Order: sequence, then structure tokens, then C-alpha cells
Amino acid sequence: MNSSIKLAIALAFIAPLAAKATPSPSPINLIQNGSFESPAIAYNTWTVVPGKNYLDANNTKKATKYMADWDTDLTSGVEVRNHVAGVAQDGNNFIELDTHYGKFNCATFDNNGIGTSTNSWISQSVDTDRGHTYHLSYYYSPREGVESASNDINVYWNGDLLKNNTGSGSGVSGNVWQHWEFDVTGTGGWDTLKFAAGGTAQTYGGSLDNVSLVAAVPEPETYALMMAGLGAVAFMARRRKPR
Repeated sequence: MNSSIKLAIALAFIAPLAAKATPSPSPINLIQNGSFESPAIAYNTWTVVPGKNYLDANNTKKATKYMADWDTDLTSGVEVRNHVAGVAQDGNNFIELDTHYGKFNCATFDNNGIGTSTNSWISQSVDTDRGHTYHLSYYYSPREGVESASNDINVYWNGDLLKNNTGSGSGVSGNVWQHWEFDVTGTGGWDTLKFAAGGTAQTYGGSLDNVSLVAAVPEPETYALMMAGLGAVAFMARRRKPR
């Protein structure tokens, strides 16, 4: 057998072993404040806060707490919970998007004059590479004692619906977290991830926590095999080069 072919075969077998010996770096989460830990709220409490776009909302200018890194519905904000009607999947806080009307942290929310709640939304834009694949992960839970029609959370990527999360909480106690994952494609600009309540607006709805978005990368074995192939080609070309 030709020596160059033997080398190529050897590299193909050795490369995966070398790749497994080299640990992969931890992926970087492009979503900031994905577990909603900022703002910090006290144990066994809940509140409603605006997002980082609060300055555009006439009725939230006096707010004393804000949801870091996320935009929210300007008049409804977002409910933040710490060990109330369930526990977080990650950290201390989780959120609910069927917001409660009233005055919270010096700001008035859902001030529609008739004292009712509103389905709200939360969104964040991230800088992506064109055509690159990104892996979205999040946790959803229906609220205990609430029918399916009020537990909807819709998930959007650049306005396109990815998933309608719903579920009956009538037979559960606390949070029953469900893990959801999707692959999305970057446009080479600022892409927007959005979560929006879509069920009956009655102040009780589904919960959300631990959101992440990371760039998909080839497995280490893929890189190693590519390098092995390139090495074999280079070796063969060198052997064939006229002296």
C-alpha cells in the first residue's frame, strides 16, 4: 500500500482520539440576563417591572426596578417571581407574561381604566453572523391551578413563530419545567428573540426561565478529521512534487 495512503488512514483513526482528549470550550450565551436574576427581588415575593426600554413609557418613568437587558411591553411590563407560585428552574427568579394590573415599584401597569390584566411580551436582540446556526434553549412551565387557555407563551425569532407553549396547570403543584430547544439562523445583523403571552389575559399564565442562545459549532471530531485530511493531502502533494 502507498505510504501516503497509509498515513491518511492512520490520521483518520488517530484524529478522533485526539479530539476527545481536548475538552471543548464552554459556548458563550448571547442572551444577557437569561435567567432573569436582575433585578433582584426578595425571597417569597413578586413584582412587575418594565424593561430596559422603560424611558419610552409614560407610566413607568418613576419605576425603581427594571428588567436588565430585555425590552418589555411598555404598558404591561413583566412579572418577576421569587419562590411564588413555583420555584425557578435556574437561580432565584423566573417570569410570567400575563401581567397583573396595579402599582408596582412606583410605576403603574396595565392602567387601562377598567382594572384588568394584559398579556405582555419580552424580547432581546442579538448580533449574529449571516447564515450561521444558533441553538436556542429555554424552560417553560404552566402555572398551577390554571387552565390551558391561559398558559400560552408564544416564541418568535425575527417575528416568525417557533413554538406555542401551552399546558394545563390544573393538576400540577408549583412549576413543572419543560425544556425546549430550537436551531435558528442568523441574518448577519441584529436578530430578535421574543416571548409573548398568548392565552386568556387574567393575571395568571405560563412561566419562563433559563433562556440561552449559543452559536452552533462542529464537534471536535469534525475539526480533527478535517485537519487530518488536510495533513494527508499536503503530505501526498509534497511526495509527488518533482525534485
